[in-house]
Amino acid sequence: MTGVRALPSLQARIAELANGLEIVAVRRLGNRDDARDATQETIARLLERLDAGGFASEAEIVPIAWGIARHVIADILRERGRQPQALFELPSRAPGPLDQLVTADECRVVRGALEALSAPDRALLHRCFVDGEKIGAVAAAIGEPAERVRKRKSRALRRLAEALGVKTGHEIDAGPMEKP
Repeated sequence: MTGVRALPSLQARIAELANGLEIVAVRRLGNRDDARDATQETIARLLERLDAGGFASEAEIVPIAWGIARHVIADILRERGRQPQALFELPSRAPGPLDQLVTADECRVVRGALEALSAPDRALLHRCFVDGEKIGAVAAAIGEPAERVRKRKSRALRRLAEALGVKTGHEIDAGPMEKP
């Protein structure tokens, strides 16, 4: 052996390094087995680099090992993201009974508040939020300046918030949270 790999302190340095690498890997990966695999892969790549003569001095070993470890951990995390979960592990996207009740009640309240708005306000909010049209497109379609349509939308939203009983902007009490 020649070069850095022939140094007597190299084995001790790698053993110390492996302990630190495993601790960091456990924190990032949340799994001791994956952390051990990451540490072993990091040390293997480090030794390959040593054999190829990729170091000028022993002082370079630690920062290069940490760089290799970052890449190995990122590879493991990326691979986890690619693996499909078992069907029994997937959370149900269907709303539960309580969610359905709350959603139905919220829909009823919002519909009532929307009905309290004028027809032009409802139409504008529908185009912006249901149809997903941009203000510029709505303004061009109705032949008004975009700033005027933006202001109309803002006022319609404020009226909707009032109908819903939501305090907005400067109406929110910034005083203490204590009750009188």
